[in-house]
Amino acid sequence: MLPGRSPTKSRSPKTRYAEEAIHEMFRRLAELGADVTGIRVFLVGGADVLGEGQEGPGAEIVQSVTRLLAKKGIGVWAQHVGGRQRRSCTLDLERGRVTYTVGNSGQQVLWTAELEESEA
Repeated sequence: MLPGRSPTKSRSPKTRYAEEAIHEMFRRLAELGADVTGIRVFLVGGADVLGEGQEGPGAEIVQSVTRLLAKKGIGVWAQHVGGRQRRSCTLDLERGRVTYTVGNSGQQVLWTAELEESEA
């Protein structure tokens, strides 16, 4: 994903850019019958994997996404962003948890429904 809105004459798919991707994701969720007003957002990624410095494209992408979500009145529930290593993220619906990896690490828990239930 790239920050902001796609340039008018871009050859890349518009959904490679944060603004169009988020709008399309919410459109599809609503089309499937999801109540997007109660959605929980988890962010994973935004690393400077190209080694371009502290303010590389990853940080700009995270800022762009959080700004667009805020416009929709949606906060980020939990996140693991930044750094220099790639990440992957998994949503396990059966167990009610979101996990991520950093580089070649094993899976780490970002959020689990069990933690939320124990806090109630």
